[in-house]
Amino acid sequence: MSDLVHPNMVHFGNSPRFDMYGCEFGLGKAVAARGGIANKPDGKMTMYPGRNGGGSMEVEVCLLPEYMKDLDNDDEFRNALSDNVN
Repeated sequence: MSDLVHPNMVHFGNSPRFDMYGCEFGLGKAVAARGGIANKPDGKMTMYPGRNGGGSMEVEVCLLPEYMKDLDNDDEFRNALSDNVN
């Protein structure tokens, strides 16, 4: 196990200074910003400024499948995310 990854740790990554949606390479505006497959330990959260601006944000959460299932089944958590969660 890496020295940077410990049980019961939450790791936040990214910089609010990097304009994830401002980089345009001729393919149109990005639909979503996500990190690659590397460096995805359990508990890592990456936060990006939202695509629509206005103070919105996008959050990428890396959790083991059993923890994601628990969150998906937690009504209080789901209701806190958005009014549009099914």
